[in-house]
Amino acid sequence: MRFFARLFFALFLCGNLFSQQVSINTPYSREDQIFIFFAYNQLRYTRGFYQFGIPYTVNFGYMFDLPFNDSVFAIAFGGSYGFSEYNTSARFYRRDDGSTTVKKLGKSSYEHSFFQFNQLSVPLEFRYRTSSYGDMAFWRLALGVVYSYNVSEEIYFKDAKFDYIQKDLSVFQKHHTALTLTAGYHLVNLRVVYGLNDVFHPSDEGVGADFSGKSVKIGLILYIF
Repeated sequence: MRFFARLFFALFLCGNLFSQQVSINTPYSREDQIFIFFAYNQLRYTRGFYQFGIPYTVNFGYMFDLPFNDSVFAIAFGGSYGFSEYNTSARFYRRDDGSTTVKKLGKSSYEHSFFQFNQLSVPLEFRYRTSSYGDMAFWRLALGVVYSYNVSEEIYFKDAKFDYIQKDLSVFQKHHTALTLTAGYHLVNLRVVYGLNDVFHPSDEGVGADFSGKSVKIGLILYIF
């Protein structure tokens, strides 16, 4: 928690300083911003596997805004850190040779089974907004792409026989790319993140090509100026 607090404070301070310089030296609207993203995760599994509960994502970061002269269009890029959790009917287990075994579970055969990602992300957006210089409340629409890297992955599993946590299994892809769509008014916007590549690593012997899952995240992004 101390790490998150310090990082958030640093981003907030840098954002305020940078935004003050921009407002003085530029005649057009610019919206450098700190953001927080809360989302529901939907993992599109291969047939026979399913998710349950409320899998979620929490992500926060900073975006730099680069308008096209004095127009309503801009591009934006930045960086963020966050974590995602997925509840699953699959049991993952790392074998002695380093590969991962995936087992299909019944609906009532375990207490909990989920995995988490900690990710660093680099978003890039093409933006349209109805803002003008000095106007802080406006409509916006943004299309973009985001690259994410898994800093760590963790598996949590518990049933009547097993209770364990395993980290950094080979079953997970480290690199992820997704398309983003953001739309809304003022500080609260709807955001959809559509994953382009598989969450799981198809080359892992314990997984195989018949097990896959791509992620869709739907939630709210809050812009903090």
